[in-house]
Amino acid sequence: MNALLAANIGNTRVAVGLFELPAASALLSPSITASFPAPDDTFIAELEADASVEAAVFASVNPRATRAVTEWIAERFGVVPAAFPAEVPLPMENRCEPPEAVGADRLANAVAALRESGGPCLIVDAGTAVTVDAVSAEGPAFLGGAILPGMGLAAHSLAKGTALLPNLAVGEPGPAIGTSTSAAMTSGVVRGLAGAVDRLLADMCEELHGCPQIFLTGGEGPKLERLCRTPMTARPFLSLSGLAAAWQARAAAS
Repeated sequence: MNALLAANIGNTRVAVGLFELPAASALLSPSITASFPAPDDTFIAELEADASVEAAVFASVNPRATRAVTEWIAERFGVVPAAFPAEVPLPMENRCEPPEAVGADRLANAVAALRESGGPCLIVDAGTAVTVDAVSAEGPAFLGGAILPGMGLAAHSLAKGTALLPNLAVGEPGPAIGTSTSAAMTSGVVRGLAGAVDRLLADMCEELHGCPQIFLTGGEGPKLERLCRTPMTARPFLSLSGLAAAWQARAAAS
């Protein structure tokens, strides 16, 4: 069986998954996720592939890591990956200014969300940064959205900008009233972010004159899902599915 490899290169992690060809719609294997801890830009990941990888597509918001990941794909699977949206076009209008400044991961999410919903939708991607984006079925078009610090960045900024607060790894939040400094920071960071996302979604629904389907993705998505009061559809592999859909659209048009 032939497969398409999709890779989403983020600021701290990369997600890689395989999709069945020619439809490029069925995820053959669970996504693997690896981090970028090495200072020499090396990237090592183990992806078990029963299928033969025929093509590859990637999105990146981390130029420093792009070369390492794309070289790994070429060496491991013998294919040169195509960049989205530079080489694999975005199959919708991008109404942001300038359009080339929008993160490729946000655009990939939009492609997958629109494909599934078939109509207007909102997308929450909770990673190093948290993005809340809007997609219109008229056009169709990526409308734009909001960007705010993720949990790790928020906790780091508290430690960096104060004299006594520690630099902590954000875990699961306990009660809203934290009884220690670390518990108070975790409560503020996680619950505060959940509240901010709820507010952004409410405001965007108001601007869109209705609340469309809302998708949730990203590594910190499960934490937000437990605390946000806005109903959302969890899609862990949204960006990878969007890359596969964009590749399929290019193949169908050629």
